This record gives sequence, C-alpha cells and structure tokens, in this order.
Amino acid sequence: MSQLGQWVANCKPDRVKRIAAASVYDLVVGPPKPNQINSLEDLAEQGIVGLYRVAKKAEARIAADQKRYLAESDFMPSPAILKSFLGPLGGNDGGTA
Repeated sequence: MSQLGQWVANCKPDRVKRIAAASVYDLVVGPPKPNQINSLEDLAEQGIVGLYRVAKKAEARIAADQKRYLAESDFMPSPAILKSFLGPLGGNDGGTA
C-alpha cells in the first residue's frame, strides 16, 4: 500500500467524481498503476489517473453519495430488471408476506 492508500483502479479524470460517489470508501487521486498492457508512460499519455482508497465513509455519507450517484445516473433499472438479477428479495412468496 502506498502513502496515498490502497490502489483501487485507473480511470479517466472525468469519471473520478462518479466513481467516488458510488464507492463506500473515500478515494483520492494519484498516479495510475501500470499493468500488463500499459506502462506508466502509456497511462500518463492517455491522461489516466489512479484511484486510491483511504478510509471507509460513514454510513450516512455512503447513503447520501449513492443516492446522488443514482439520481445523476442515466441508467435507472426497472424493478423487473433488478428482480431478474437479484431474484425475489422477499422470500419464496414474492415478497407479499
């Protein structure tokens, strides 16, 4: 782990705010982390930054940030789509108990 925190991901700078809002961790921006495909120079040339987690957010802040993230999102899954991914959340009777 670096002094910045634990590396989480590389991303474009315009995505930092949305990723940070969706995350349960406080994130800071730092240098990108090279990988098997891209060197540090390649990533820097592409304008990629690294995200590092430093601490877990308070529960109230997590809820507020994720609510804001969903409100700003272009994608709003319908209940039917969520059910297809998650299955019935209320038990075997479809949640009518």
